[in-house]
Amino acid sequence: METIYNRDDFRLELEFTRIYIENAGEHKAVREAKCLKWQLPRILLDIQDDDLIPGGCHYGAVGFSSQIGGFLYYCYEDKIRAEMERKKEDTTYTNELSEMLEFWKEENSRTRLRRTYPEWLLLAPPTDDWEREKAVTYPLYR
Repeated sequence: METIYNRDDFRLELEFTRIYIENAGEHKAVREAKCLKWQLPRILLDIQDDDLIPGGCHYGAVGFSSQIGGFLYYCYEDKIRAEMERKKEDTTYTNELSEMLEFWKEENSRTRLRRTYPEWLLLAPPTDDWEREKAVTYPLYR
């Protein structure tokens, strides 16, 4: 399946990041609504003739999701680094990706939430990878 919008590069992620930063001073709900307004139509998949249930999403390497793409504001470093490697000859583009990656490393919801916990509380949820690692508990992100 293909998304409705061209996803040959990470322009979706770069524009999503720009909108997020541009609205940093807004109420969180306003910022989130503006980010989702940009993201949602660009991640929807085309409806295929053989779909049993039409629709679906292809989330980007950076974005907002309640769970499927990532948790709230998320960033997949490995996907961004792979794109940087794939397009390493385009230094302007890879520099933009590098700046975006550094921003989201600190601004993603998991990192921001963990910064609010006291050190002793971080002993109980040592990982966020609830799909592959075992832990006593995992933080909730909203």
